[in-house]
Formats: sequence, C-alpha cells, structure tokens
Amino acid sequence: MSGFRRRFTIFFRFLKRGDIRGLVNAATLGFFTAIRGGSFKKLIKLFDSSNNANSRDFIIIPRSPPKVSIIVPNCNHDSYLAKRLDSIYGQTYKNVEVILLDDASSDNSRTILNRYQAQYPEITKTVFNEVTSGSVNRQWVKGISLCTGDLIWIAESDDYCEPNFLETLVPFFSDESVMLAYCKTVFIRSDGQPFWSTEEYLSDLDNARWQKPYLNTAALEVQNYFSRKNLIVNASSALFRKPPNLLILKDESWLNLKISSDWIFYLHLMRGGSIAYSPATTNYYRRHDKNSSSAAIYKKDFYYKEHQIVGEVLTSLYNIDDNAVEGLHKKAMWDWFANCSDRNFAEFDPLFNKKTILSRRQEYKPNIAICSYGFKAGGAEIFPIYLANLLKKRGHSILYVNFDLAERNTAIR
Repeated sequence: MSGFRRRFTIFFRFLKRGDIRGLVNAATLGFFTAIRGGSFKKLIKLFDSSNNANSRDFIIIPRSPPKVSIIVPNCNHDSYLAKRLDSIYGQTYKNVEVILLDDASSDNSRTILNRYQAQYPEITKTVFNEVTSGSVNRQWVKGISLCTGDLIWIAESDDYCEPNFLETLVPFFSDESVMLAYCKTVFIRSDGQPFWSTEEYLSDLDNARWQKPYLNTAALEVQNYFSRKNLIVNASSALFRKPPNLLILKDESWLNLKISSDWIFYLHLMRGGSIAYSPATTNYYRRHDKNSSSAAIYKKDFYYKEHQIVGEVLTSLYNIDDNAVEGLHKKAMWDWFANCSDRNFAEFDPLFNKKTILSRRQEYKPNIAICSYGFKAGGAEIFPIYLANLLKKRGHSILYVNFDLAERNTAIR
C-alpha cells in the first residue's frame, strides 16, 4: 500500500470513529510530510508565474496592507524639505501616516511643514519643539511614540527617494520574521549630484552581494556583515517594524550617541528575526557640512569610542566570533591610519580596545526557539507566548515558531 493510501485509510478510520484528536494528528503528520518531501513547494510553484531566480519558494500574501508611519525629523533643512516631502507624499503605496517633527528650527522650515500639513491634513500631523532637544535620537524616540502604524520609516529631512520605495519594501514584511528591510542608497552632494552608492560603500565586504535582493537571519547577517559595518548607511533607506518595548530607546547613554546610535538600534531591533534588502528602489542620501556624515568625524575620539560601544553590543547580544571582532577592529584601525596620521597610534588603544569587547561575551544570553501549535485561545497555546515574552524581557533572543495549525486569533497574536 502506498504512503498516500495508507494515510488516507487511517484518516477515514479516525473519521468513522469520531476521533477528533486522531484526525488532527493524522492531518498534521500528512501536512508536514508533504512539506518535508517537497510536494507542497512543487504545488506552490505551479501557481507562481515568476521566473526570477531570486524569488522565494513560498509567496506569502499579507492579510491586509500594513499601515506605514513616516517620521520626518527636521532641524533647519528648509532648502531640502520640499524635495523630501514631495518624495514622501508621492509614494505609490498609500496606506500611510506622516509625522512632521521640527526641533526648534530657526529657518523657514515650519512654514514649509505647515503648508504640507494643510495640503494633506487627513494623513499628516505636525509636532514642533520650542526648545531644541539637542539630539536626533530623542526625535526618533518621540516620533516612534507617536506612530500608529505597523511599520515605521524614518525619512530624514535632507534626503529623498524614488516613488516606489514603500511599494518595494513593504511586501517583505508579509514574512513575519522580517524586522527590517532596506534598499540601495546613492550618495549625493548638497547640490544633488551623485558621487557614490551602496555597492561602493560595501565593496570591501562583498563585490556583488548588494546587486540582488536577499533575505537573511539577523544572526547570520550580523556575524558575516553587520559586525564589520553599519550596512544601512542612511536611516532613510530602511523600513522596520514598530518596536513594542525596545529598552534601548530609554537608555540615556544610547540617546547621547552621535554617530553609531542607528547601528546599535538596528542590532537590537532585528535580534531574533530576519533582515531583507532590495536594489529595486533607491534612497538618495545627501552629504553636506551640516549633517553628522561630515568627513571631519573620522578625526574625532568619539568616532572610535562609539565603535568600541558597537563592538561590545555585538559580543553581548550576538556573541560574534573572533574573526568578526577582528574585522571590526581592522576597520577602526584603517579609519585611524587614514584620518589620524598626525597622531600617535598609542592613542588608539584606549579608544578602541579589543580585549574589552571580547570580555562582554560573558553577558551573552543564548538564543531560544519556542514552538507553538497556533495563535488560539487555550492554556497550552497561551503558555509559550507568556514564556517567550518573559524570556525576551530578560534579555534572550527569541525565535517564535508558530505552526499555525488552528485559525488565527489576532488578539492572541
């Protein structure tokens, strides 16, 4: 008797006896046997007309288009605001809200922001500081606290992007493991002229990787790439899930960082999940003397001190191996030799100390996978959710595997 006929006979035996538990077990076994044997994948592919070699085997259709909260943290960027805001309101993806922040600008910024709010009142709110917060990070936190969307895009006020930015990145989040997605960035001068791109910036890590879309677990991405550089060179190129309770956002030491706060934020945000990339849309990152991307920062002590902090986060959260730590160390040394040739190298070690970074491994808490029958009411179904949340609060990275064997209750989710 074939395997299929045997399972079919067993299934109807349970049905005749009215054995519901037996029916569920038989159906579950058959389902996972089909997946493991590849039959389910083959069936999906019959309905997938895409011939793109980079497409996923499973096409996950979102239940509804997620709402995107767009935060625009502005301070004295009136000359760039119109271009920025036109690229936001001109997005082809329309389920959005726009939160326009201003940090006590002294130029014409507020007039411009108020004009766009009046033009798009249904989806726009303005929040202005009368006294400067003194920190871009504090504006990020303020904006995130005001968001009502499922996804968040921090669109820096001096950048802009192509109209399909959201349309390209939002579909990645139909995979519930994806915490962060980003796109290609083109570096532009203050006058808008391009001079560099993601491929050049990341060419020392891989010459070809960022020419195609990818999806990777955070753990592997950090170990192999994110431990060496902040892959997301500009926050405007990234879209991420709204963090429900990310403790780093309340950390005063993080709030006061100058150049590595976004890198550390991404490391905390995507832990236990996945990260995605697409070159099918472009973010334009403006480099000028007024922003923190000025070349002068490579000469400052805080640049190396903050890389030290990043290294300690990498070992304490991800337990990266010695090669990854050495890669970050070499990168910091290269920046030092390239920009601080007039200084004694003995000054470097107190700023970036590899031994201290390695010592933080003792704080690492293991990644834990927790499996669940489904998001439904019931003690056996609720317990793993409580356990996952408790372990998360205690500092563990949690991979929650939902077998989805029952109709989903969104409140339980």
